[in-house]
Amino acid sequence: MPLHRFLQFLGTKPSVNDRLLGENYALQAVNAYTDSGVIDVYRVMAQVGTLSKTGTILSLYKMAQGSSFSWTDPNSVTVAGTWLAWTSSEAANGVSVVRAPIANNAGERIIFTGTDTPRYTDYSLATSGGGSNYPSVSYRLDIPVPTNILTFSVGQNAPIGIQLQWSIAGTVNDAISNRLARTYTYTYVTADGVEGPPALPSDIAYSNTDEVVTLGNFPGAVTGAYNITTIRIYRSLGSQSYLQVAEVPITTTTYADSAEDTSLSIQLPSTLWSSPPTGLLGLVSMANGMVAGYVGNDLYFCEPYQVHAWPEDYIKSLDYPITGMAAAQNMLLISTAGYPYIAMGTTPGVIQLLNLSVAEANLSLRSMVSMGIGTVYPGAMYAGADGLWLLQNGQTEMVTEDVISRRVWRLMQPSNMHAYYWRNKYFGFYDSGLSGNIVAETGETFPAKGGFIFDPLAQSLSFVDVYCDAAYSDKTSGYLFMVQNISGTNTLFAWDGGTTNKSMTWTTPTHITPYCNMAKAKIEAKRYPVTFTTKGDGVSYTYTVNDSNIFSLKSGYVAREWSYTFSGDTILQAAFIATSAEEILNGQ
Repeated sequence: MPLHRFLQFLGTKPSVNDRLLGENYALQAVNAYTDSGVIDVYRVMAQVGTLSKTGTILSLYKMAQGSSFSWTDPNSVTVAGTWLAWTSSEAANGVSVVRAPIANNAGERIIFTGTDTPRYTDYSLATSGGGSNYPSVSYRLDIPVPTNILTFSVGQNAPIGIQLQWSIAGTVNDAISNRLARTYTYTYVTADGVEGPPALPSDIAYSNTDEVVTLGNFPGAVTGAYNITTIRIYRSLGSQSYLQVAEVPITTTTYADSAEDTSLSIQLPSTLWSSPPTGLLGLVSMANGMVAGYVGNDLYFCEPYQVHAWPEDYIKSLDYPITGMAAAQNMLLISTAGYPYIAMGTTPGVIQLLNLSVAEANLSLRSMVSMGIGTVYPGAMYAGADGLWLLQNGQTEMVTEDVISRRVWRLMQPSNMHAYYWRNKYFGFYDSGLSGNIVAETGETFPAKGGFIFDPLAQSLSFVDVYCDAAYSDKTSGYLFMVQNISGTNTLFAWDGGTTNKSMTWTTPTHITPYCNMAKAKIEAKRYPVTFTTKGDGVSYTYTVNDSNIFSLKSGYVAREWSYTFSGDTILQAAFIATSAEEILNGQ
C-alpha cells in the first residue's frame, strides 16, 4: 500500500503541474527556508530604527561611519552606520549609488544619479546641517566650463604692425621685438582639489620674460550647488600644452603673472573632459577606476579615477534605450528595451560591445541585480516580460523557464519589481495590484503583494509574506535591510534578524494512489507543535502534532489524490504518511 516519504525539501515551481513535481518540490512554499534540505523558517524581521525622510523611500545606502543607526542582532553582532535615503519625489526611478574610486577614500565619498543631476557627497557633507534627513548636503558632480575669457595687460604694448613667424621649436614670436606669444586659460577647482575643463583661451599676449602680465576678467564666485573654491591659471608655452601658473581663490579679480618658464611643469589635464550629462542614470562601478552610466541609448564612461569627467570620445550608442546595468567580473552587463549587451574592456577607450539578441527586454531598472563574483551564477539577473533572465559570460538564459509560468509571472507585474542580492539568491519584491492571493494554474496560492526568493542553483523559489518599498543588501553584515512606510513613518527592518521565528507553510504536490485511507503519519521536527493538514480528493483535515511518535489520521474515508501541508515556526526534518504504522516503520 502507499507510503509517502518526505526526506528532502525544496522550494516551489509554479510552472510545473503539481502531479509532475518530484516529491522534494513544493506546491506551495511561503516563508520556508530550504537551503539545507529541511524546512527551516526565517526569523521575524527586526525593527532596527526609523528614518526621518517623509514619503515613499525608493533607495537606501548605508555608510560605515557614524552611529545614527546601531543595532545588535540575536548573535550579539552590532551593525552600525549612517543611512542615506531618497524618496520617490526626489528620484522617481530610484537612485544609483557607487563609492567613488579614489585613493584612501576614508571620507566615504559616493556619487549618485537619479535626482536632478549627478551628485556627490561624503560622510561629513551628508551628515552636516543637523537632523538626520540624510544626505543633508550634496554637490553637483559636474564642474562647469568657465564662461569668462581672461583679459590681460603687459608692461609695454606690443608694437604696431606685428609680424609673426614660427621658430624651429614651434614657438610663435613677435618678429619685431622678439617678445614671446602666450595665451591664458583657467579651470574651476573644488574644495577637494577636483578640477574641471578649461575656459576658452585668451587673446595672444606678447611679453618678454622680464615683463609682468596682469590678468583680469575672472568670474568670481560660481552660483549653484557646486563646491568650487579656487581657480587654476594656465598659460601656453610654445608648442607644449598649457602649464599651470598658479592656483588662486575663486574671489580673485586680478592676477600678476611673472613666473619664469622654467618654473612651470604641471600640464593642464582636463582639455578633453566633459561634464556628466544631467540625465545620467544607472551608475555601475567597474575595475580600473571606471564608472559607467547611461542616458537613453547612450552608454557613458568616466575618465578612470576622475568621476566628474565623462569625455565624449567614450560614448557608445546602442540600438535600444538602456534599462539597467550591472557589473560582474570584468564585464558590464547591460539590459535595454530590446536585447541586452555585454561591454568588455580594461579602459574606456577600448570598450567592445556584444549584443545578445535572443533575450527579452528588462522591464524594470530596479529589478537588475549583480549576482556577485565567485557565486554559482556570476552575472546579472533582471525581470523580463516572461520571467527572470540571466546574463552571464556572453550567454543569456531565462532561468525561471521551468520554475514559474508566464501567466503567473505577468500577474506579478514585473515592470514594478525591485530586487536585491542576498546569500547568493535573487530577492525580489512585487505588487500585483490584486487583493488576497494569486492562484497559479497548478493550484498554488501565494500573496498578491510580497516577496520571492529565487535560488539559481536549486532552480526553485519560495515566497515570503513581506513587501517593502526599498532595501539594501549590506555586504559587511550580510543582512538585507528593508524599509516600510507604516502610518507615515519610514521604518527600517533587518530581514531574518528577529529573535522569534516566522510561521512557514509548505504544501506537497498531489500524489496519485489507488483508493485508500492514509491512516497513519509521523512528523520529525526540531520543535513542536507542527500543524499538519491532509487533503484527500478535496477533503481536508488538520492535526496538531506535538512529538515524533506515529499518530492516527481520520478514518472512515478513502481517496485517490492526496496532498499534505505543514506549517508552523519549526524546523521540519522528515515526514511519513501511510496506510499503516508498519509501513512507516519499515520505510523510514
